[in-house]
Amino acid sequence: MDSVVRLYIEQLNEPELAFAIVRSTASSNAAQMVARYCTSKANWKGAIEFLLMAQRSEEAFQLAKEHDEMKVYSDALQDNGTQVEYSAIARFYESKNEQGKAGQFYSKCGQYMKALNLYLDCGEREMDRAIEVVGKARSDMLTHTLVDYLMGERDGEPKDPNYIYRLYVALGNFDRASATAVLISKQERELGNYKVAHYQLYTTMSEMESQNVRVPSDLRNAFLLLHSYVLVKKLVKMGKHMVRSRK
Repeated sequence: MDSVVRLYIEQLNEPELAFAIVRSTASSNAAQMVARYCTSKANWKGAIEFLLMAQRSEEAFQLAKEHDEMKVYSDALQDNGTQVEYSAIARFYESKNEQGKAGQFYSKCGQYMKALNLYLDCGEREMDRAIEVVGKARSDMLTHTLVDYLMGERDGEPKDPNYIYRLYVALGNFDRASATAVLISKQERELGNYKVAHYQLYTTMSEMESQNVRVPSDLRNAFLLLHSYVLVKKLVKMGKHMVRSRK
């Protein structure tokens, strides 16, 4: 099949058929042939893909750097890269002041504190990934760092308490998640946002039940009280006052 690849490239001018064969056979020799062909045609995406297939990661990385195709390189690696490869990608994005992308690859190579600090530099834009990396690391130091940030220790501005709730869920600390959900629900009720408060409690209970975790009585009672109120409002609108009084 390597010879067929050579014929498609050198004699028949059918590169796409050659590419398909190499992707199917994963032949290192054929991948190098195709990578050379792609380079000669300034097809940097193809060259990067096939250099990686040929186990020539450093050459692929250099091409990605030189021709601004780092996304192609990282996509081709997927989850099969080494710590060295992910670290190189992270440093590249960090040098470009793309902290969010750098954080993703520091996380992939296990440098969780570095990843978290880069995410926090991005503010709330990367909060989902900050919570994810702390949940993955399960480190007290990272947890305290993120909690301090969310409480406003870094910039004096406390963040949305829903982030704290989601952090505790990511950590599997459902007691703290439950207490936070009840507090958020109370704040939303005081603002008149009953649907939001109801949804907060409902999703918390559903998450705990899906994890086979016992739902605390204060959470269940808060939900039942709020659920009754929501039902009563609907019954009032429908004019069913007798049913409403029983609720």
